[in-house]
Amino acid sequence: MEESAVYANLVQIQAGPADFLLQFGIKSNRSSPNIPEEDFFLDVYLSPVTAKAMLTILANAVIAWERNNGAIPE
Repeated sequence: MEESAVYANLVQIQAGPADFLLQFGIKSNRSSPNIPEEDFFLDVYLSPVTAKAMLTILANAVIAWERNNGAIPE
C-alpha cells in the first residue's frame, strides 16, 4: 500500500451498530455558489475497539500539544 498524507480541517463522525465512520474533508470560505463550501474526500471506518483506542490516543496527544503550545481555542 502506498503511503500518502492529506490535510483536513473538517471531520464528521457517524456511529453505526458495527462501526464508526470518520469522513475527512476541507471546509473553505468559497464565495461562488457553484463551488461547495465543504468537500469530503476520505472515509475511514473503525471498529468500536479501534475507535475507543483512537479516542484515548488523540486525547493524550491534544493534552501534550497544549502543554507545549498553549490552549487550543474552542
